[in-house]
Amino acid sequence: MTQLLNLSLNECNKFIVVDEGINATYGKHLIIAWLLALRKKKIDNPIDILLFSTPKYSLTKYLQSSGLTNFEVQDYFNLNIDDDDVDVHEQLKSFVAQRTNSILVIDCLGTLALQIGPANTCRFVEKLSKNHKFEVFCIHRRDFYQVIPRVESLGNVYVKLEKSEQVSFGSNIYYKISVTQRKTRGSIVRWSEMVQQNIENCVLRSDSIVDFKFPDSSGEATKTTKSQEGAAKPQASFRLDMSEAEIRQRDSVPLPYILSDNPEKESKIFYVPDDFDEEDPDDDLEI
Repeated sequence: MTQLLNLSLNECNKFIVVDEGINATYGKHLIIAWLLALRKKKIDNPIDILLFSTPKYSLTKYLQSSGLTNFEVQDYFNLNIDDDDVDVHEQLKSFVAQRTNSILVIDCLGTLALQIGPANTCRFVEKLSKNHKFEVFCIHRRDFYQVIPRVESLGNVYVKLEKSEQVSFGSNIYYKISVTQRKTRGSIVRWSEMVQQNIENCVLRSDSIVDFKFPDSSGEATKTTKSQEGAAKPQASFRLDMSEAEIRQRDSVPLPYILSDNPEKESKIFYVPDDFDEEDPDDDLEI
């Protein structure tokens, strides 16, 4: 079993966020592969899918064709949010409070933010990550106007999907993933894989990618070179080096002594006394 599939089987990974790229909208297929892996390990907790982005019928039909069992789709896609009697936020909190032992799937955070607002969405997700007893999977799509800020910090596992150079054909799709996993002791592990997945049965295989450019929160790829990794970093909590402006300012400050012009022959320091009037010292004070 690949390292990617093992993410859902690790008991420490209670909250996994899948951040889809604009050209890599395969979060649903990846999460189904994780759910099928849980079923193969005899983890039969009920699966509750909070659906906000697509019609219930099409998703239910696809889940059944993949062989997934013991799941229930909660349809929030067809709710009339303009109705004053419909409070989606309260409905969600009430439902989640009753299903603490289930596996939750949120599809997706962008449409949820459109219905209850980004602030309520972040509070709802944060409460889930702290109080829910079993696993939570969230899909985040970037083709919505409401983008959740700092989405990579919501869960203890962040998976970013990107488009692959390999062309998808038939029932096979290809995409890249970059994983950021936060361990319980505070360490962070990052790796990347190239994924090939069958969209009919959601079976996937993946291979590790060496020297992958990890995307930051804005989606731009960044890469750490070996010279940057090997560079010595200061261990102090304050800055010891000086900028060019600070060096110029230091050199322009007059000192109360004069160094010898020829230090090799003479090491005498010529002291310049302060101009104090010993008879009336008060005249030297600037009042």
